[in-house]
Formats: sequence, structure tokens, C-alpha cells
Amino acid sequence: MTTKQNQRCRSVQIDLPEGQRMADIQGIRDDLRTCRECCQKYLAFFSKGVDGEQGNFLSELLATTAFTKYGRCFKGGVRDKGAKAVLNQLNHEDLEVHRLIIDIRDKHVSHSVNEFERPQVLVWLRDEPPNREILNVSVGTKYISAVDAAIFSNWIVLIDKIDKWLHTEFQSEAHRLTQLVKDRFTLDELYDRIGKIKKHEVRSGDIHKTRKGV
Repeated sequence: MTTKQNQRCRSVQIDLPEGQRMADIQGIRDDLRTCRECCQKYLAFFSKGVDGEQGNFLSELLATTAFTKYGRCFKGGVRDKGAKAVLNQLNHEDLEVHRLIIDIRDKHVSHSVNEFERPQVLVWLRDEPPNREILNVSVGTKYISAVDAAIFSNWIVLIDKIDKWLHTEFQSEAHRLTQLVKDRFTLDELYDRIGKIKKHEVRSGDIHKTRKGV
């Protein structure tokens, strides 16, 4: 019998602008992973037929998180180039699902610009004739309480297809960057960095700053 020994390894931080695409791919995959988990939980939740106040709250929570995470990947910003590359891999049916998701995200989740979420003045009248009178004035809001489950099923299929392509691209970038690091750094330079981790602190003044080199 032979015993396999686990190789000990350590990671070190380096400044490598050429690694931005790889970082963006990982960021998109992380968001899509969370989005997929929300879709699965949404479908599982409604398969149990749970409704009421708690049901409305949880469905909105899962749906809002899913649409928000997905939108982060495709609505401009630092990942814009990566997002365009992803969309170029989709066929007509995939793009239809994608556009529907983005439309719901834009017009319902992120912005209240549709008839499904519109405050409306309500006048409450006494419903006891003949004593008719105005009792009160308030505001009511119409909104979608639950998105069609079929959308989430198609969404999961789309995410899996996107992630499969992203995984291949990530592996390709990892191979490219490994060779680049070997050419640019000596082993002594890399091993000297062990234990020297740069702490990244986000301050209020950094909120409006975008990442450089993108």
C-alpha cells in the first residue's frame, strides 16, 4: 500500500493588472452562484404551497436577491467587458430569458417604473346605506407578490450554461497567468512574500471610486 501525502502550500498576494479578467470572471461566478441558490430556494419554497405574510416576505427576499445579483453581472460597471463576452455565447432562446430577467430587474426590482408597483390614492367610504360618508383617505400600492416559478426554472438552466462557459474561461486565464507569473517573478521574490498580506480597508471616501485598469 502507498500513502499519499498532502502537499502543503501557501498563497501570496501580488500586483498583477493582467489578472483583472480572471477576477471579473470569478466575481460573476460568485454572483451567479448566489442567484442560482435563490432560484432553487424560491422553487422549493413555493412547491410547499406556503403563503400568507411570511410567504410574501420570503418570496420577495429571495426574488430581490436573485435579480440584484444577476443584474450586477450585466448592468455595466467594472464587469462590462466580461458581461458582453458572456452574452455573445448565448443563443436566441437564452437571450430571450436573459432579457426578460433584466426587464423584471429594471422595471420592478430596482426601480418602481411599472403598473405593478404604483402608489394610488384610496378614498374609504362607509358601506352602510343610507349613511353615506367619506371615512378616510389613504394610499395603496399594487405590486407583484410572486414571480412566475417557470421563470426561475428557465433561469437556472441559463445560469448553468453561462457558468459552464465561465469555468472554461477561468481555467484558460489561470493557465495564462501562471506562465506570466513564472516569467515575471523569481521564486525567491514570491517566497519572500509569504505572510505579507496587504490589508484592504474600505473608507467612506472610497465608495464613489471605481476600480482602476478596467
